[in-house]
Amino acid sequence: MPAPQWGIQMVYTDLKEPELVEVVREGDVVLMPQGYHPNVAAPGGQINFLWMMAANREGIDRKFGVVNV
Repeated sequence: MPAPQWGIQMVYTDLKEPELVEVVREGDVVLMPQGYHPNVAAPGGQINFLWMMAANREGIDRKFGVVNV
């Protein structure tokens, strides 16, 4: 997403009160501790992301397969 391209990143658990709605550009990092995290590129652009999962205490804080769909 080289300049002047940009995108929008949302992070929310309640759609009526999102925790974050932010303009993102190449190289930006957004932390998503929980909830939903949709994103969209500006018209004519594209957006890519790398999703990682981390924990302070392995096995206690990081629980794979615990997803509500």
